[in-house]
Amino acid sequence: MDILVTMPTKSAHFPTFFYPETIERMKKMGNVVFNESDKQFTHEELCEHIKGKDVVMTGWGSPCVDEDVLKHADKLKYFAHTAGSVTNFLCEEVYNRGIKVLGGNEFFAESVAESCLAYMLSSLRMIPFHAHNVSYNRGWRDPSETRSEGLYDKTVGIVSFGAISRYLIKLLKPFHVKIKLYSRKALPQDYLDENNIEQVSLEDVFRLSDIVSIQTAQNPQTVGMIKAEHFALMKDDALFINTARGSVVDEEALLNEIKKDRLYFVLDVFHEEPPISDIYYGRKRVIMQPHKGGPTVDRRHYITEALLTDIENDMAGKPTWLDIPWEVAKNMTNNDVGKKKK
Repeated sequence: MDILVTMPTKSAHFPTFFYPETIERMKKMGNVVFNESDKQFTHEELCEHIKGKDVVMTGWGSPCVDEDVLKHADKLKYFAHTAGSVTNFLCEEVYNRGIKVLGGNEFFAESVAESCLAYMLSSLRMIPFHAHNVSYNRGWRDPSETRSEGLYDKTVGIVSFGAISRYLIKLLKPFHVKIKLYSRKALPQDYLDENNIEQVSLEDVFRLSDIVSIQTAQNPQTVGMIKAEHFALMKDDALFINTARGSVVDEEALLNEIKKDRLYFVLDVFHEEPPISDIYYGRKRVIMQPHKGGPTVDRRHYITEALLTDIENDMAGKPTWLDIPWEVAKNMTNNDVGKKKK
């Protein structure tokens, strides 16, 4: 087996995905060619290096395996992506040629769900505020701060149902929350009943929930889907969390709502990163994170190991679990849409 790894070995990400023992495992599987530089392959370099390879392992920033690249991929059987969405990294022809597509989406989704839970608890308990007040102001219990809430028995609204939402729903179960879910596809009633979920309209998610968590993929259909009228429906002091993409929310509407000091916000993603508007900064009701929803660094090598296991299992005729079919791939986050024009 011949394996091509496009992630630059001299990048900061490489050692977090490829531990020494992982590299040794790969070498036992076959001949491995690494991108021995600090830069991603160019399109032309990928065309050259993919010749004769059975496996291509890609990651953040890798060039797309498009139809032109596929003309040179004379032996390619596996496309293994160490990140989440594969939308920007391959074309439909990869599927048409019968190449098996595997990706780390399940790991990414599980980790983002964990971050959503952490963000809920941090905001409800005002952990960043109190930690800063004690550490930097030598303050103690600020008598002006009356917000002290828990997650138990809250109503949580989830916008869109995919892998992240599936994991988040599992994590929320011990808190016996009520879940209001918006999804364009109808979910099985037994699943809804088992997880205390009511499938409702997008407007009702915002109107009925104490917490609204956005899990929507970024694509042409979802850019700007959350508007001023949705924020207007939210209860006073409700919590809005976005770990999806900044572009799915109308930024002007978001900034106008932040200025009102009526709602609480946890924002992990923004239209421009880092965010430019001064309105975001220095606000007690806004927790900002630098697009760190997931996966945490300690989870990355598990992704690579699982991809290798799936390849070995498939070669042995055993089941795989990191498959990403085309119907899923084409609806994943597309990083080419929703960008602000310079």
